[in-house]
Amino acid sequence: FGCDSLTSVTLPDSLTAIDGYAFSYCSSLAAVTLPDSLTAIGDSAFYLCDSLSSIILPNSVTTIGNCAFSWCDSLTTLSLPSNLITIDDCAFYGCSSLISVTLPDSLTAIGGMAFSGCDNATFTVGRESCAKQYCVDNDLPYTYADADDWLNG
Repeated sequence: FGCDSLTSVTLPDSLTAIDGYAFSYCSSLAAVTLPDSLTAIGDSAFYLCDSLSSIILPNSVTTIGNCAFSWCDSLTTLSLPSNLITIDDCAFYGCSSLISVTLPDSLTAIGGMAFSGCDNATFTVGRESCAKQYCVDNDLPYTYADADDWLNG
């Protein structure tokens, strides 16, 4: 928390959860390597890590907590893991540089304002998914992963 000089971190293979506020206010944090054992990212875990431009979340992650990546305004693309079940309130709030977000079909809940302030983002969703309904309900631009398949058919 608040380590202004921290630029990168590699977390151990034994880690299953990142607790709330663990890396909040680490304004120079630009690179994070997460283990395949990780299942949960806690509330505000990476809040205001405004140098973080990309992060690869392992497929083992099932929950992203409230405000987990809020105000990470250098994030540009985000491909969420295929086993993700829940994105809590304000998880990516204020990530104003996001242009592309892929939401998996496994999602069953997306909290209010999870992507508020991500005004430049286009979301890739499944055709009959919770993610599509979230985009419709929140007037967010979306496309389908197979949108161009008709060109190859």
